[in-house]
Amino acid sequence: MKKINFKTVTLVFFLLLLAFKLSRLILCPCENGIAGYFYHHSWMFYGPLIALYLIFPVIFSFFPGSRFHTRNIICKVDLREKWISITFDDGPDPGNTPLILDILKNLHVPAAFFLIGHKIPGNEALVNRIFQEGHEIGNHSYCHSYLWDFWLPEKMRKDILRAEQLVELIIHRKMRFFRPPYGVVNPMVESAVSRTHYKMITWSKRSLDTCIKDEGKLLHRITDDLKPGDIILLHDRQININLLEKLIKTIRDQGFQFVSMEQLIKIPPYV
Repeated sequence: MKKINFKTVTLVFFLLLLAFKLSRLILCPCENGIAGYFYHHSWMFYGPLIALYLIFPVIFSFFPGSRFHTRNIICKVDLREKWISITFDDGPDPGNTPLILDILKNLHVPAAFFLIGHKIPGNEALVNRIFQEGHEIGNHSYCHSYLWDFWLPEKMRKDILRAEQLVELIIHRKMRFFRPPYGVVNPMVESAVSRTHYKMITWSKRSLDTCIKDEGKLLHRITDDLKPGDIILLHDRQININLLEKLIKTIRDQGFQFVSMEQLIKIPPYV
């Protein structure tokens, strides 16, 4: 995927359109054979080509690790050391986040918390606790709307900065890590983030803890085939509170060490 990205696909798309248009002008008109058929039924070429151009980027929007839409993104890193990072999305949650913090503190595990801006008012002390206990805080948008990915870039940018301002008032630091809602990265998201100072951070191990209800299945999904440099995605949810101690022990038994996002990716979490 190093060479296949949205820009190259767009370039190929327009080159094919230009080539077909020029061929029609050269044939001008052609009545015989395949060339004649396509000359008089040009929709047979334009239709599938446009459909592929629209569908291809949509599919890759759901695979941020492909880096199809942006290079300003980290999903994992290549390491020799058996280091991994654990991240929590969708907090702060006044019921679940403190319990998660208690477990992380007792087991001496650093984590990154990607916070939703509209959940911060009323939970300022909890945000401050995350920071004071040495965990990193990242931006997960202000509203985390289901339609966020369809917004115009400027509206996205303002939403990101709205969450940033709330966190900065509490910890007096400007966040540098941004995780797109639902992990979807499309041209609008790329354009919005490119207008900020943020580095997009997603994951290489998606737990699906919002869907999986069985703790054994969830543990297996996370710990199976772990690799150095993996970034694990969890959420501030009850199932992870029940599982977290066992999860940490299982990963450590595999020889892995939990490190901060900064240590893993070599980028400071704040600017």
